[in-house]
Amino acid sequence: MRIIFLVFIAATAGLYFYWNKPHRNIETETAITVSSVSLFEAYAKNETLANANYLDKSLLITGEVSDFKTNQNNKPVVSLKTNDLIFSVQCTFSDSTFKVVKGSVIKVKGLCTGLIGDVVLKDCMLLP
Repeated sequence: MRIIFLVFIAATAGLYFYWNKPHRNIETETAITVSSVSLFEAYAKNETLANANYLDKSLLITGEVSDFKTNQNNKPVVSLKTNDLIFSVQCTFSDSTFKVVKGSVIKVKGLCTGLIGDVVLKDCMLLP
C-alpha cells in the first residue's frame, strides 16, 4: 500500500511540474529559415523526415499571404501560399494588432506543430 501511495505522489508531482513548465519564448529562440513553399513540399514528400527537421522547432518562414481570417478562439490566422491548390501553411498569431494584405510577401516566426492537411505554426509573430 505504501508503494502505491509513493508512486501516486511521484506521478502527481511529475504531472504538476510538466503542466507548469515555463512557456517557450519563440522571439528569442534561434529559428530555422525556410520558405512556405519549401516547408510544405518537405511535408508532402516525407512527413516523417519533415517532422524530424521541423516539428516543435522555431521556424522563420517567408511566404506570400493567400488568406487572413480568425479562428474559433478569435486569434488571427494567416495562410501562406504553397504550390498546392488546396493546402497552405497556417500561421496562428496571439497578437491581432497588425495588418497584412493578400498577395504581399511576409516573414513569420513561429513554432511548427506539424501537418494536418495544412502545415501549422502557432505562437507566430510578424517580422519586418
